[in-house]
Amino acid sequence: MKLKNIWDATVHHRGEFLEFLEYQSKEYIHNVRAKGIVLVIPVTAEKEIILIEQYRIVLHNDVIEYPAGLAGDEVAYRDEAFVDAAKRELFEEAGYESNDITHLMAAPTSPGTSTEIVNYYLARDCRQTGQGGGDDTESIVVHKVPLLETFDWLEKKSRAGILIDPRVFTGLYFVNHFLQ
Repeated sequence: MKLKNIWDATVHHRGEFLEFLEYQSKEYIHNVRAKGIVLVIPVTAEKEIILIEQYRIVLHNDVIEYPAGLAGDEVAYRDEAFVDAAKRELFEEAGYESNDITHLMAAPTSPGTSTEIVNYYLARDCRQTGQGGGDDTESIVVHKVPLLETFDWLEKKSRAGILIDPRVFTGLYFVNHFLQ
């Protein structure tokens, strides 16, 4: 998805990965290293949802979320299709694969402060084929939770001080909608 007028913005700061921009008196962040973001909602044939838990240094806390990542952020993946990035992230972060991946939507993460657009994918009949855990910069714990127990499980994690990415609930909506 191409953003309109991004190149007309004033650049206040450019780091290695992010730009701090202003356009028509609105300040926002733009990721210069990637062409987009993918997020995968993985479900096994046994009706279990795969979630990951990782420490997010920006928040100084562990966060429960779905496998997700940048598309086109590395030279080797510059021309990678979003669906291929979704498959790669699913395997790298969770150790799962699926032959049934559906694009659900593209949506902004924080439309008032960032140009980020996340492409949501539903991965059905996921099977574990690796360890997961992410790349060398990540420390990820993979959780396989029965769908019927997901909300209780998330509540326990939240009470233990772990943050829950709200996109987890968006994903559960899609799972409920598509797997009825």
